[in-house]
Amino acid sequence: MSIKSIIQTAAETTFLDEDGRQLSTEIDEPLTLEQVERYEARLERSLPDAMRELLLFSDGVTVGGVEIQCASGQEWHDEFGLLAFHSWGNGDFDCLSLEEDSLGAVFFINHSPAVSVRVADSLETWLAAMLAEMTQRCSVLHPGDYRYREETSGVYAHVLKELSGHDCELNR
Repeated sequence: MSIKSIIQTAAETTFLDEDGRQLSTEIDEPLTLEQVERYEARLERSLPDAMRELLLFSDGVTVGGVEIQCASGQEWHDEFGLLAFHSWGNGDFDCLSLEEDSLGAVFFINHSPAVSVRVADSLETWLAAMLAEMTQRCSVLHPGDYRYREETSGVYAHVLKELSGHDCELNR
């Protein structure tokens, strides 16, 4: 399913937060093809098809409580080939790989791009999984939440195990 189809389907779905409040969907104005090409030129990289499709449909989107930042809000980490597109609000991010060997894969980074774990093979897979978790739990668990819960499933359930032994905030 395309990123646009996932967003359109999600926009027709009612999502509730943990307190039972309905979450809004915000689809922003799209970028033009020229604006996307300028963005890629600034990054000195081509965007994966899903991110191009997203930006041409909506320059940033919030659906089911999940925000994908607009192009101007995304942060490029050239030395790691990662484009931060989703912020957890605590210094952690989800990033899209622009590296040839992992192009389009989504990585969770714990405060530093040097501490990252692959969480999805594509933006479409990531967003669909995030929305499924939101539907099931009325929230998406941050990797740190798994330390205090007995949950064994979710988009980020494997992250703590993979970061074991790394010097990062999640291991303190």
